[in-house]
Amino acid sequence: MIKFFKRLAKFLAYTAAGLVILLAVLVGLFRLFLPKLPEYQEELKAWASEAIGLEVEFSGMDARWGLSGPELNFYDAELIRAPGNTRLIAAEEVSIGVGALRLLRDRTVVVDRVFVRDTAIEIREREDGRWWLQGTPIDELRAMNQGGGATDVEIEFVGEDIELQLIRKGDQRPTFVDISRISVERDSNRVAVDAGIRLPSTMGRQLTVVATRPLNEPPEQRHWDIDVSGRGLELAGWTALVADRVTPLSSGSGTVDVALRLAAGGVESVAAEFDIRELAADTADAVDLSGRLEFRSDLDGALLVLDEFRMESA
Repeated sequence: MIKFFKRLAKFLAYTAAGLVILLAVLVGLFRLFLPKLPEYQEELKAWASEAIGLEVEFSGMDARWGLSGPELNFYDAELIRAPGNTRLIAAEEVSIGVGALRLLRDRTVVVDRVFVRDTAIEIREREDGRWWLQGTPIDELRAMNQGGGATDVEIEFVGEDIELQLIRKGDQRPTFVDISRISVERDSNRVAVDAGIRLPSTMGRQLTVVATRPLNEPPEQRHWDIDVSGRGLELAGWTALVADRVTPLSSGSGTVDVALRLAAGGVESVAAEFDIRELAADTADAVDLSGRLEFRSDLDGALLVLDEFRMESA
């Protein structure tokens, strides 16, 4: 037994040494390649466009070996959707990471990370009630991914310092929301989204969103599990966004935690905990509200439950 462990330790040591040597060779070759980078600019542009499914345009580029492997960095970059030549993103920096493990193991260049920093995204409601994202109807973008099968390629999209411009029908100016960081990971089993949002002062302080969608189920059975947590929310600002649909509140602030399941047929379940202070509409007296709410909808009907609900004069 001792002899076996000695052989195993020796094998692992030789394997680790071999990987270190191979990695050192790759890093050395990568550094030798850097001075010749401008000569391959058009080839790299074509490769990047094919790898992420969007045309890439940029004014400058460089490369480096990051913590997770080689990266190509494009500056003053644009990501363009080929049909209609629609610009989806114009960013100060777009980085494309290559999977080091796949490069070592399979000698295959696979994009495993796309990073976008400092950009603005416009979401606009048109007069016909349809929503457009960056000049493209959202339902068209959704249709691009519907029915998509699972893929064995693991990829992560990361965005930082994104300014979201929300323009509702009839708005004179946009509502600006800052997304400090958003991460979207996709593999053969699921899509996972994690976002941190800085709200405008009229709407509160902070919102976090975590969402997952399994991909190893039939398309008609797939759903989103979404968790939303809001801190320091100003409800008057939120209702002002939909003043044509609900009665705007004059005051009300607090915390809200919501978990919901969204399927093709609509919302299947909602669970929420809330603690709202000085909630008021028009001239009504302000009240404090707190408690838990649960809603479920299935083949047997819908169920709405309020638990530990309290309402007191503010």
